[in-house]
Amino acid sequence: MPQKTLNKSAMARWAVANCSKAKPTSGNPNVLPDYYDFSLISDSYDCTNFVSHAVLAGGAPMSYSGSPSSGWYFSGLNYRSYSWSGVVSFYEFLVGNTGTGPFGSDTELCGSGCEIGDIIQFFNGSVWRHSTVITGFAEQDGIAKREPLVTGRTAPGVFNLNQPQSTVYPGERRRVIHLIGYR
Repeated sequence: MPQKTLNKSAMARWAVANCSKAKPTSGNPNVLPDYYDFSLISDSYDCTNFVSHAVLAGGAPMSYSGSPSSGWYFSGLNYRSYSWSGVVSFYEFLVGNTGTGPFGSDTELCGSGCEIGDIIQFFNGSVWRHSTVITGFAEQDGIAKREPLVTGRTAPGVFNLNQPQSTVYPGERRRVIHLIGYR
């Protein structure tokens, strides 16, 4: 199966344009016409769903498996994979995917593979709890630094917009998913 390149700039543009909207647009209306806000579900948040839409905006196809415990897909609340909206399942799908859909690798924060369109997730000591998209890098006195700026969404009115990653849940462990492409 040939590997294709994600449009990571489109991912970043979509994330920045949609994070603060009360009702974001779909990352790819040809594949998924509407955006469903997972924060409307009791005790749920919207961050990984938001990042999944950003990956759609980058051109990745869904990976339909028919089983919620495998693949990466959403076509309704009753037909979706855990990886579409679950922080841990999203990570496991991306770094383990050898079939259809997006795939990536676990890399070091700001290592040589960290770039716009990659994903940063945050760990509070007990659970991986938040997903964001790298949408830029901080500059100081006109000189680019390797401090990623992240954009994410938890619920309407609760979002990160080009925020230095070090200021999102300061002191918590992070991991980066370097998105390689899709099949």
